[in-house]
Amino acid sequence: MIESIKIGKSAIGSETVGDVTVWVPEGRVDASSAPDLEQAMTSEIEEGGDAVVLDLSRTRYMSSAGLRVVLVVARQLQARKGKFAVCGLNDEVKELFEVSGFSLIVGIEADRDAAVAAVQLSG
Repeated sequence: MIESIKIGKSAIGSETVGDVTVWVPEGRVDASSAPDLEQAMTSEIEEGGDAVVLDLSRTRYMSSAGLRVVLVVARQLQARKGKFAVCGLNDEVKELFEVSGFSLIVGIEADRDAAVAAVQLSG
């Protein structure tokens, strides 16, 4: 079950599936909401979350500030030997990932189940 938290003006849902934390930002991930998302995700990783999915199925728009969050989280997890995937991209967000080259940096999965499977930590 997704637990929605309010951080500043942002609504960010999170759910734990096995050992995977799934983050679900709602609406826009832009200069006003990206810092809240980054804080929530990086805090979770610092507390030991090494398998993370960013589900963008409820995200209508993402700016370069949102891409920065993706990069920060990906690097933080890479340094910890963790796993990270993104899923649920609408056409506009998918194009942003492709044009910026992020589709080459971050694993993009079709849906949440595939993303969770991709980052699931083994034994």
